[in-house]
Amino acid sequence: MEEHTLPYWIDQYLLGTISPEDRKQLEELMAVDPSVAELVNDSKEAYKALIHARHKQLREKLRELDKDDMKQSGFAPKWFGWFAFFILLMSLYVYMAFFYFNPSAIASRNFIHPDVNVSYPTRPQFQETLDDANEAFLTKDYQTAIVLFESLTTPDSIQNAYTRWHILLAQLALEGPTSNWKVGMEIFSREAPEPFASRAGQLTTLFDSWTYKFFYVRMRDNLSAIKPKLI
Repeated sequence: MEEHTLPYWIDQYLLGTISPEDRKQLEELMAVDPSVAELVNDSKEAYKALIHARHKQLREKLRELDKDDMKQSGFAPKWFGWFAFFILLMSLYVYMAFFYFNPSAIASRNFIHPDVNVSYPTRPQFQETLDDANEAFLTKDYQTAIVLFESLTTPDSIQNAYTRWHILLAQLALEGPTSNWKVGMEIFSREAPEPFASRAGQLTTLFDSWTYKFFYVRMRDNLSAIKPKLI
């Protein structure tokens, strides 16, 4: 527990390089904390989806290459085709992962519909504002969503957690996981009731993981460095 963080354990667990001792401690933590088990399962499913898509594209391309080899006269070297295919496949794989870990996409995936999860006042004006706030969020008008959610203050702790959660998600979509945002999310995770507290902890862990840093932060920085040269 003292030597490694939870994101490190999950990364090593997915890659199959986790030590027996760390694996045992992670599994014990999953057994006593459902939010950790859910985070591991979500990470595992995302990893499986990316690997499955990669293997499927590889099989399809291999079939096409086999057919082309039978028709070609042998003039073009095979290694060139394989190299081009590998570059194309890796570019597509990284491109898909980049958008999967985009803060706006993460915010959209974590939207919670109030009809199922939240009890709220029946005042017509409140309901109308809440509907407008949800619509603004779902249509990616995050600035408007923040203003509308901030106007919805009630004595109900669940409702207030709902509005605060979506304000934080809208800020995430607009600015990314800044240091101030992380502080706000950590405070929220300590004060909010379930299921918001668990979801907040999962988001905080995600942004500390190697998958997010590799597939989004690193690619974003590389693209930012290339952009001035393209202009």
